[in-house]
Amino acid sequence: MRKILKFCFNTTIWTPSRSEWLFLLSSLPKEERDRVSSFMFKRDSKQTLIGQVLIRYCLKILLNIDWQNICIGRNSKNRPFLKIKETLCLSQLKSIDFSIDFNVSHSGDYTIIIAGIFPTKKRNDDIEESPRLGSDVMKIDISRSRIKYPNESEEFWFQHQLELFERIIDSKFSNLEKRYIHERPNPVERLTAFYRLWSLKESYVKAQGDGLGFDIRRIECVPRSELLIDLNSKKAIVVDDSQILVDSKLVKNCKFYEQYFIYSDSKSNQHLNQRPHLHIMSHCIIENEKSVKDRKDADQIGEFVQIELSEILKSISSLENVEENLREFEEMWNAFSQKDDKPADF
Repeated sequence: MRKILKFCFNTTIWTPSRSEWLFLLSSLPKEERDRVSSFMFKRDSKQTLIGQVLIRYCLKILLNIDWQNICIGRNSKNRPFLKIKETLCLSQLKSIDFSIDFNVSHSGDYTIIIAGIFPTKKRNDDIEESPRLGSDVMKIDISRSRIKYPNESEEFWFQHQLELFERIIDSKFSNLEKRYIHERPNPVERLTAFYRLWSLKESYVKAQGDGLGFDIRRIECVPRSELLIDLNSKKAIVVDDSQILVDSKLVKNCKFYEQYFIYSDSKSNQHLNQRPHLHIMSHCIIENEKSVKDRKDADQIGEFVQIELSEILKSISSLENVEENLREFEEMWNAFSQKDDKPADF
């Protein structure tokens, strides 16, 4: 019964049509539609919309239920969760022997999700703590440096971008992590190392569900293997041996999975002599030690699967009739159409 889904969607190359935008919006409850519409830039609205749709897409697969029955709430820290009682019918509620968790992240070109269903067992009169999932995606981004210094070399851009993060490195990273970054042989690898460590930290904090309330200085990440990708096949190697220490103690019930994900924008590469857009995607699973032992090889977790909009649309159903509420939906579309894509310095 244990099953984990991992998807990513490229929001940068997606230019939604009016019909796509309105249909996707209609598949969400009003509070989420309003949240999507509240952002200043198209980039953020697209990422948030796709993230919410992907949550429901995964839950529909995992639970084999109708789209309209999915009910999602937010806890006190604004983390989405499945409202099981509101989602499942009475007969299903009597035999619940599973837990559900999911987590969405977005950065650069991609919105990603990890979602899982896990069997639960009773220990005496208590149900064991359910596994928790966290995800993060980071783009190896030098765009700000390239815009500010257009005539400099690529090596200069990577070094300058890293220097912009030095204050974060000095204040948030351990001495071991600083050495992991600064002992790399060139600026490209040093900047990549920074993004990798930050992605590990973020995925752990998100799995914990503490958000901004967790002091990230308590975390020390220890990568064991290098991230690799076959540039011919663009096939990533998923690394699963990184470790994490919290308050200097090894966390044994946390399993990380990391990978590169490459997206080549042939048009921009041709005209701006850019390298392919490289992202680091990571997720972690936090679960009790008993669950880890019982798991064995149940998690045959591969790389993130890039999903196309056409595949998502096959599963979606409207919660609101667009034609009956045409004025409201047209206002949302017009507001979206008039937004800038992203801030000027990105």
